[in-house]
Amino acid sequence: MVLCLLVFVFDETTDYAWVTDTLVLSAVRGITPVSELSEKNWAVYEEVCKFLTGFDYGASDYEKAKRIYEEITGRAVYHEGKYVQADDEVHSILVTGTGKCVGFARTYKLLANAVGLKCGFREDGAHMWNDYYGNRCYGVQAASFISGRMLPMFLLQKLLCLRH
Repeated sequence: MVLCLLVFVFDETTDYAWVTDTLVLSAVRGITPVSELSEKNWAVYEEVCKFLTGFDYGASDYEKAKRIYEEITGRAVYHEGKYVQADDEVHSILVTGTGKCVGFARTYKLLANAVGLKCGFREDGAHMWNDYYGNRCYGVQAASFISGRMLPMFLLQKLLCLRH
């Protein structure tokens, strides 16, 4: 009998500067003891666990991706004020309820990886969003500019993504 266990925790090609989020994911997976989490990461861990409770792991990749998007945009709004470092953190999205595109993208990636979707980051210097890799590669934007305002959007667009 062969037992195969797939745990997607870290992808070197897309997960730069993602240390605290990876630590939370490893705690969710039971790899890192929860007692090693900081107070902020503990709060994020609790919110991720709440999200995962009752999650339909049998759903299609598309449905999982959409459910994650709905969770994030149902919890947080884009912070249109002056930038602060907290805007880029998962804590700001899941606990505080506000953030900027980096915070949305990091949160999307954390939840996607927690439900088994391979997900990476894309950026152009002024904006960050996600790709998730199901049957095809799709781009996902939890926050995007429209008419000069940052608005939540669910854009699952087929992309020609380079798989590393």
